[in-house]
Amino acid sequence: MRRQGLGLAIAAKTAELLAHRLVMRSRLGRGSMFAVEVPRAEKPAATITHTSAPLPRAPTDCGVQATILLIEDDPLQASGLETMLIAQGHRVVVAQDLASALAALPTPLHLILSDYRLAGPSGIESVQAIRAAAAEVIPAIILTGDTHTKITAEASRDGCKIIHKPCAAKRLLDTIAAVIATPSGAP
Repeated sequence: MRRQGLGLAIAAKTAELLAHRLVMRSRLGRGSMFAVEVPRAEKPAATITHTSAPLPRAPTDCGVQATILLIEDDPLQASGLETMLIAQGHRVVVAQDLASALAALPTPLHLILSDYRLAGPSGIESVQAIRAAAAEVIPAIILTGDTHTKITAEASRDGCKIIHKPCAAKRLLDTIAAVIATPSGAP
């Protein structure tokens, strides 16, 4: 599946989240270039060893630990989301498309977290099929870089929360906690 039209929206949102400027240069007949302006950092006085700090763990008394079905066809995105969710104490089952999601369907299942643009059926169509297979309305969150109102309306119609990418980890985790804490995932 060829993805088009999301690059500028994602770059603009990334620039906004970082509080940096998005710059565009265009030449007739040559094309356009978009860049995020990042301030130059001063050279550190000493060598810094880069380490990955562990993600903060959810408090054990928060009661939001859940089984989450993550549907994401980008391996890097899937790995990052899985790591973040596991660090919060959730059980995560990862699938790359609807077929693998149905094959790995966990029970109990507390939440479906799906990218919108997948190879094959969309994230919303996948949620519908999983709900039908499980014979219950499982709460769902759709992640998308596409801000088209049609997608937002479709998600809302099917009772799915929608989060536009890129988004801050805290916002995603807060939304997951709120959806899991709401009886039957009702909005």
